[in-house]
Amino acid sequence: MTQLMNILESDIVSTNAPQLMVCILIDASYSMMDNRKIDMVNDGIRAFLRSGREDIYARDSLDVCFITFGDHGAEVIQDFANVQKVKFADIVPSGGTPLKTAVEFAVKKISDRREFWREIGISVFHPWLIIISDGKSDEDITEPAMVIQQMYRDHKLKGKCIGVGDGSETEDLKRLAPNGVVETMNAMEITNFFTMLSRSAAAMSMSAPDAEDDSYGIKI
Repeated sequence: MTQLMNILESDIVSTNAPQLMVCILIDASYSMMDNRKIDMVNDGIRAFLRSGREDIYARDSLDVCFITFGDHGAEVIQDFANVQKVKFADIVPSGGTPLKTAVEFAVKKISDRREFWREIGISVFHPWLIIISDGKSDEDITEPAMVIQQMYRDHKLKGKCIGVGDGSETEDLKRLAPNGVVETMNAMEITNFFTMLSRSAAAMSMSAPDAEDDSYGIKI
């Protein structure tokens, strides 16, 4: 019980609001340095956090986690926490693209966090997994792709895959994306996407978790 109370005090601002988990999985391989692609992502994330903190509805419900994948495998740079308590430092890329490892790690983090909320009696919306990358995986993603697609079909997860750059190497992302759709974005589009993401979170937080469906116009 003491450990649980410590967690509650450290990363939860309001335990009354239904929670929307957003896990953002970010390619931190060396190629993300090209054409300042990582700068686009860093700027977009800052816009997302700023918008989420400013919205009176999103800021109590938005539960955010950032995971990078690169030279150190999958690495949590910000564990799940309320958006008002999130700390973010610019991502500096290095290494390869261990996408399989990262997706499996993210799915486990989401599942554990969802179970945590349920254990303490807090309602949750379908979690969101946002995957951002500029290239193909260094690993075979067949297994995690099957898991992710089944989670989409079972309405256990909402997802979005974003290709950064010219979109020439998005085949692996397509296997992880809902309906195989990957959106390729430039700097302005990434910032706009993240701003809309926080607004969608705010809109969803005003609905009842058990009434969640596409009628709210939430598109990610």
